[in-house]
Amino acid sequence: MNYKLELYRQMVVTMKRGNFRGVVSNAKPIFLLSLIELVPFCCNKIMINNTMLSDIYIENRDLFKGVKSTPMVAPFFHLNSEPFYHLVWKKGVNPPPNAASPSAKFLREHLQYAKLDDDLWELLQDKSNREYLKNAIINQYLKN
Repeated sequence: MNYKLELYRQMVVTMKRGNFRGVVSNAKPIFLLSLIELVPFCCNKIMINNTMLSDIYIENRDLFKGVKSTPMVAPFFHLNSEPFYHLVWKKGVNPPPNAASPSAKFLREHLQYAKLDDDLWELLQDKSNREYLKNAIINQYLKN
């Protein structure tokens, strides 16, 4: 058993999700699923303006009937509240608190990139590990 992979699976299936008027958002799980699908095509510097990521997110959001009004910028920023995802800000920038949702313009101007933990990134280089975590996300959050 790969203990690091199991640790990350536990983190993934216990993500905190937004709740608006009693409706729990699946934007973060859908975004993370999209990130995992992007792994073979990029490096561990995830840019806010990555059109491939945006396309995958929209496709997954539609496939899993996510809230259509949740733009990718929201989970891109709010996934930072999880221990395995990090935002790397430009020098001298004071990041907004996790509760505040900055605009895409603010992120494009003040954020260098986002990244996954190096250990998680390394695990995701293996297709079977990607499938394992994708299935964990789907089973935990996206099955009807």
